[in-house]
Amino acid sequence: MTANTSFIIVKYLKLERLIKVMQIEVETDTAKKLSEVADAMGVKKEELVDRALLLYIDNISRYADLKREMKAWDFLSDEALKNFEKAL
Repeated sequence: MTANTSFIIVKYLKLERLIKVMQIEVETDTAKKLSEVADAMGVKKEELVDRALLLYIDNISRYADLKREMKAWDFLSDEALKNFEKAL
């Protein structure tokens, strides 16, 4: 098992005069990859994590939408089959 590395994400919200702090802990290998990618993109690790979370949340949201749509189509398909069988 690899050791964990943690770092603190600090976001300053000037409009509300608040400071929000989040500390995350990741595996050492993940922290290394995170640093490499952040350096390659020319952004801070915190910004990269923020972008990754937004992308992940968007992906999960779209997946949930797809599951709801598939469930609706499944229901309609079952109903259509019942109506077809009644018509026979």
